[in-house]
Amino acid sequence: MCTENGAPRKGAGAVYSTWNSIIPFKKNGLSGTAKGPSQVHMQSTSSSSMKKAAGQINAQMQCRCKSTRSQQMMRTRLQAAAFSSSSATLVGYGRVGKAFAKMLGDDLAATVSRRNGSISLDGKGPIYVCTTNDALDDVLQRTPPARRRDLVLLQNGWLLPWLDRNGLEDVTLVALYMAASPGGTATDGRRTVASGRWGDHVASTLNRGGVSCAVVSRDALYKALVEKALWASIFWMLSCALGGAKVGDIAVHHRLDVKALVDELLPMMRQSLEAAAAKRPGADAAAAALRDHGTVLDALMDYSMSIGQAVPSREMALAEFSWRNGALLEMGLTPLHCSWLQRAGVDITSYVK
Repeated sequence: MCTENGAPRKGAGAVYSTWNSIIPFKKNGLSGTAKGPSQVHMQSTSSSSMKKAAGQINAQMQCRCKSTRSQQMMRTRLQAAAFSSSSATLVGYGRVGKAFAKMLGDDLAATVSRRNGSISLDGKGPIYVCTTNDALDDVLQRTPPARRRDLVLLQNGWLLPWLDRNGLEDVTLVALYMAASPGGTATDGRRTVASGRWGDHVASTLNRGGVSCAVVSRDALYKALVEKALWASIFWMLSCALGGAKVGDIAVHHRLDVKALVDELLPMMRQSLEAAAAKRPGADAAAAALRDHGTVLDALMDYSMSIGQAVPSREMALAEFSWRNGALLEMGLTPLHCSWLQRAGVDITSYVK
């Protein structure tokens, strides 16, 4: 199930605090109030008084627990009602699109493809964009300006420059870790996070298909997007340069190479976030969190080990190159990155200014 950053329940803390404050009085068999540093009045408490006090406390605890459960049930009902009343639009019907179509079920109102249809101005639900990155401009043109805040973007790569160019600050963003078969069967990557207006809808939809998803704050989402973009840029490149190495073998035998690339590329991505901070709440906090290179490196390694037998697709990486490594080359031509790309057989002369 999805959680909201593991936030503690408010009711539990209040009950514990009340119960804890009673313990010293009960343990010592005394009750009273301190009226000043030199004047404390204490009186003996009878057994019946203690039982009465304990009964009152238990009643308060039961009442608060019932209140907490009621609040949780109400929230669940409201989320279910919002989900059922929000008819979704699906853009793109490839592997990912088919997987989302299955998960959405009866909540799918319309499907839009490159050859068919446009997005309705009158719709009120999320717009799941399941296309490749190169179709994003076309999707944006088909989306009425009043509906653009309903876009849910699931693409790989570094989207921030494109989002900024198009003034898209309020869209729902998803760092999607999910594989999909040609028939639309989803496999959970166990690291998916979402943030934005339709974050809860995304999480509920993915849960229907057995894919875990956490709804997170905007800064946590930006951090996750940076980590995913780095993984998508580094591991296919090393795999190709090393003759088709599996990502698990890269994590075990080439950790220092990955670390060197993270140390070289991550500062540029932090600067990209800092430059966007004026328009994007949470970007500055994400940039600050990303100063810890070790945490980012560990995240990349953990994911690689979780899919250790995988060999990244060079074909897919080149198809999305301008959103992956190309986006990094636009930020700066760094020596290790350029060297590994050349070893992977990539011509980078078009990026040399």
